[in-house]
Amino acid sequence: MPEDITVLIVDNGGRAHVLADLYQRHKDVKRVVVAKGNCLILHDSKKEVILEERVDLNDPRTILKVAITYKPDLVDVAQDNAIACGTVNLLQKNRFHVFGPTKKAARLEWDKAWAREFMKGCGVPIPDYTFFSKPQDAADHARKIYQKNRSSLIFVKASGLCAGKGVEKAENIQEVLIAIGKMRMHGNAASTILIEEGLQGEEFSLYALNDGEHMVTFSLAQDYKQLQDGGQGKNTGGMGAVAPLPMTKEFVQKVEEPLVKRQIHGMKMKGVPYTGILYVGGILTENGPFVIEDNARWGDPEAQVILPGIGNYADLVMASLDRRLKEIQPIEDGLSRVCVVGVAKGYPGDISSIIGKRVYGLEDVMKMGNVNVYGAGIKKEGGNFYVAGGRVFHIVGSGARIDEARQAAYEAVRRVSIEGDNLHYRVDIGANLSRWSEIATGYLQSNQKASRASVALQHRRQKARAQG
Repeated sequence: MPEDITVLIVDNGGRAHVLADLYQRHKDVKRVVVAKGNCLILHDSKKEVILEERVDLNDPRTILKVAITYKPDLVDVAQDNAIACGTVNLLQKNRFHVFGPTKKAARLEWDKAWAREFMKGCGVPIPDYTFFSKPQDAADHARKIYQKNRSSLIFVKASGLCAGKGVEKAENIQEVLIAIGKMRMHGNAASTILIEEGLQGEEFSLYALNDGEHMVTFSLAQDYKQLQDGGQGKNTGGMGAVAPLPMTKEFVQKVEEPLVKRQIHGMKMKGVPYTGILYVGGILTENGPFVIEDNARWGDPEAQVILPGIGNYADLVMASLDRRLKEIQPIEDGLSRVCVVGVAKGYPGDISSIIGKRVYGLEDVMKMGNVNVYGAGIKKEGGNFYVAGGRVFHIVGSGARIDEARQAAYEAVRRVSIEGDNLHYRVDIGANLSRWSEIATGYLQSNQKASRASVALQHRRQKARAQG
């Protein structure tokens, strides 16, 4: 890459904000263009930052126009719809250096039914599932499940992209039927419906940066998808996140092979090398780790707790574009981070009555130590901030330990309000993580016992063959 680099980020929300901050850190980056971005990205910027809001993230042609205008040296396509509709392909065709998976590779995210079949073929551990094109067939299948076991836990999923809201949890047949009915609101994204086994365990987020041949992974995170404390309420785009989870490198290495490497190898064997970020949403059960879902980009808000701690992210991206990722490793600062998302009351439903209401207190929070504020559905007019979307802002606290980061985040978020008492946030982000160490240790110990038993069995077989 040359000096005086221009970077184009294709994204909006808090993830776009943290990516813009990271690229500005690089000594060779002169200018960052964000399409669409949000107003908080301009706050306290260190380099020239331009927001290009007149783009449609579902239309790659509008993004190509921005690229032609600014002639970026690097384009980071980080938003799910933009990736799924082929933005990476179009920009590559026009000779831009693009970080992100092609439309075909990103099918791991935008077609859950296909992804499940692919994972099964690669030997990736996944829940039991069946998918249907007719809602009635899905309902009939669910009835059979509950006839066999009335205590079954089921997830009903739209196969396509639904901004994180296409999953419904059900614990009885009545809830399943309601969930299937809700799929109609997602239109074509729910033309295929998955009925999937619900697994019990602890969820985690694993991220891998890939160049098609090699990959690097980052500290594990955990996100909080449901609207209410304790994992209750509707699914959302994300209500908070924490990183790193209290686990050893040995644990991360153990889950990388079955959950990530098998998928990367499988894509390569299909002639579709995976480049860019692959997110694996995992769950650790008493039977080991399983993949719940894949995303073809950074999660939002997980990006806000992982990326600020990476000192050489731009170098990693550039190395991946040059196919030399094996030469570099992430430089992480070792701090813990907790992200609390502030949403408009009514989210993820109708928030039309909250749009335009004033947001108070963010200016003071931005001056606090050990706290970062990332924008999402927010706009600035006349020096004041106003609600412009469901997820309004992300407040990230940092510290040497999770409890310190959590304290910083909640001390900050308590200073913020939305006109008319219309701010909602969860109060349990980052709580009760101590169980993770016990769970991970138990998994590693059982894995070691299984390995020793396998070795002993091989020795007995070899001895028997020698004696025979």
